[in-house]
Amino acid sequence: MEAHPGPSGGTDHHAAGGVLSAEAVEALLEESTEQLVADPAPNTVLALLDLLEEAGALWQAVLLLLGPIAPGPLPGHSEPEAATRLHKLAQDAPDPV
Repeated sequence: MEAHPGPSGGTDHHAAGGVLSAEAVEALLEESTEQLVADPAPNTVLALLDLLEEAGALWQAVLLLLGPIAPGPLPGHSEPEAATRLHKLAQDAPDPV
């Protein structure tokens, strides 16, 4: 595996082919969140986004971040309306949801 510096200078591991593993994406998000809480800085977010995009893992990170809120209601919509909207959004997603 190839090592790649994370947004705060830490080391994150890539899976074969330069694509971040699910564990590496989760570790990057956790590390970046901790750094942002300690010292909010736009460069931390920009470095994270660049790394995720470069590794082809941006959508994977979005799914990881949105996963915990998916079961909740969509504000301003009934449950059936929210499910329909989310289903439509998922159909247009670059990866299967």
